[in-house]
Amino acid sequence: MNLFGVRPDGQTMPPIHATEHQKRWFATVRANLEAVEGIAAGVDGVVPTQRKGYSARSLSGQFAALRPLKGGRALLCLKLEPEASVRLGAAVRKQSWSERQTALVELDDAAAVDGEIARVFAVAAERG
Repeated sequence: MNLFGVRPDGQTMPPIHATEHQKRWFATVRANLEAVEGIAAGVDGVVPTQRKGYSARSLSGQFAALRPLKGGRALLCLKLEPEASVRLGAAVRKQSWSERQTALVELDDAAAVDGEIARVFAVAAERG
C-alpha cells in the first residue's frame, strides 16, 4: 500500500485504527488523487507510477508529481514554466520527489482540479 492508501490491486484501504480526523484526511487525499488521475486518463500515453511518498506521471520522462499535504490538501508539481497559468507558482526549492518540476499548485480539494489544471497538465505532458 502506498501513501494514498492504494493497494497494488487498486483497492483503497484506510488504516484500521484510524481516528475520524484521519479517515476524513484519507478521503480528501484520495479524492485529490482520483481527480488528478481523471485528467491524466485524458492524455494519451501517460503512465501513472506510485512511489513511496508521492504519485508521479510520465511519458518519456517524469513531468508531474502529486504529493499529499497536511489537512488533506495536495501539491501538484509540473515540468512547466510558472507563467503558463495564473494558478501556477514557481517551485521555491527542488525536492528529490519533484526535481524536474518547476511549477506547482496547491490543491485544497478535488474541486480545485478544474479545466485550467487539466489544460496545464496536458501542456506539461506534451512538452515532457
